[in-house]
Amino acid sequence: MIEPSDDTEVARITPERLVPELPRRVWREQQFAKPVPEALAAPAIVYARHDEIDGDPYNIRESLPSVQRIAWSIYMNGLLENLIVVEHPSNEKRLKGLRFELRAGSRRYEAIRQLIDGLEAPPGSADRENGILWFWPKDRLIPVLVLGSEGHYEHMIENIERSEPLPWEIGRRLSEVLSAGISTRELGTRLGRSNGWVTRYAHIGRGLSPELIDLLKRDKADLKLGPLAQLAAIRDQFGDPDGPEQLKAYAFSRSRRRRPIKRVEPTVLRAIMKRLQYMRSDMPVPPLLRPVVGAVVTYLEGGERPSFKQIETQLFERLKTFSPDIEET
Repeated sequence: MIEPSDDTEVARITPERLVPELPRRVWREQQFAKPVPEALAAPAIVYARHDEIDGDPYNIRESLPSVQRIAWSIYMNGLLENLIVVEHPSNEKRLKGLRFELRAGSRRYEAIRQLIDGLEAPPGSADRENGILWFWPKDRLIPVLVLGSEGHYEHMIENIERSEPLPWEIGRRLSEVLSAGISTRELGTRLGRSNGWVTRYAHIGRGLSPELIDLLKRDKADLKLGPLAQLAAIRDQFGDPDGPEQLKAYAFSRSRRRRPIKRVEPTVLRAIMKRLQYMRSDMPVPPLLRPVVGAVVTYLEGGERPSFKQIETQLFERLKTFSPDIEET
């Protein structure tokens, strides 16, 4: 196994912590063996300190986003998902006290490291206003799941098969929590999100009708939060989601989508240029149209983009020859 050097880590934390730049791994087929059946039937969960776990040297991610928000969540709610590790394959590292090597959970691992160093509290909390840092005790034990394999398949599955819930699914849960009497400020602080984020998702969760949600799922629509919020605002006279009107609004928005611009074939473009050149040189073009035709032909021949202000001035000068009394507005 290629051992990463200690001086290759990039120490940038904000806005995203970069994964250490390490040499390219040479994989071997035996490293992708299936885990032993005993490990699948009864996975081993043990406890280790943060300094006993070595980071994943070949993470599939190129960066670790949203680490600070995860750190806030771990401090307030605890580690809700175990780190996934294997027994460290390096005898030299094991002699240094590194019992395990990380396979999944690099963002959680980095979040705990930031908490051990001391992390500023989230916006809106009293600790932030008072300048109190949040800490994770260095000797606190972390639950880790020890795999019965090299862990490379598991690492890819854990990252690739993750999918964020749909906006209305998040919104429904937020709406349920808010209906229990929790304020948007408190909920946003606990989730590491802003009040506006909580309000918008909750609005979508409450406002979208079941008929529209079924249609969005069938269409596999990739709508942004703005259009979803506009659809969720369509209500009936009783304040409930108006399903038929939401379906009409959604169908109308789809019909208004601009079609992609077709690429003009070179032969067609050359024919247009020849026709315009003929209009400029041989065809009797009305005087008022000559500045426009000349500017377009010049542009198609590789000249500068037409100046509409200049064309407007030329047209006005032409008009003055026919109507001297006209005044510029």
